[in-house]
Amino acid sequence: MNELTETLNALPLARLALGAAGVVLLLFGRRVLWLAVAALGFLAGMSFAIRVLEGAPGPLVIGVGFACGIVAAGLAFFVQRLAIAFGAFVVGGWIARWAIEATDRSAGLSDWLVFALGGVLAVILALAFFEWSIALVTACAGALLLLQATAFAHTIEVPAFILLASIGVLVQMSGRGKREREREE
Repeated sequence: MNELTETLNALPLARLALGAAGVVLLLFGRRVLWLAVAALGFLAGMSFAIRVLEGAPGPLVIGVGFACGIVAAGLAFFVQRLAIAFGAFVVGGWIARWAIEATDRSAGLSDWLVFALGGVLAVILALAFFEWSIALVTACAGALLLLQATAFAHTIEVPAFILLASIGVLVQMSGRGKREREREE
C-alpha cells in the first residue's frame, strides 16, 4: 500500500482525513456499515488506479476511488451480504499484503496472490461469523487507516495494529447482548 500512502500524503489534509476515517471505522464501523464499505471501495479503487493507471494524475486516481466507493455503498445498501463479502475480501487482502510487507516475508508470492488468498480467507470467516466479522473487518480497516495516517516506527506497526483492531472489536461489540435482549422484550 506504499503507493496509496504516498498518493494520499501528497494531498492536503490527507493524514487528518485518514486518521478521522480510521477512528470512525475502528469504533463505529458496524453501525455505519454503508459508509465503511464505501470507504473500503474508495481505497480499493484508488489502489487499483495507482497500479493499473501508473503515473496517472492524482485527480483521476481519486475519481476512480470515488466511483468505486459509490458502487460499494450501493452494494452495501441493496445487497448486504455481498457487500460484506466484498468488504471482507478487500480488507483481508489488504491485511495480508500489509502483513507480508511489515514482516518482510514475501516467500516469493506475488502481491496479487497474497491479496487474493487473504481476501478469500476473510470472506469465508465473514460469512461464518457475520456480526463479529462486520466488527472485525471494520476495526481492522480502521486500524490500518490509523497506521497509515501516523508515523509509527516500522518495528511497532504489527503490535499497534493488533492492539487497535482488538480495541475496535471490543468497543463495537460491547453491549451487543444487552441490545439483543431489549429487542426481544
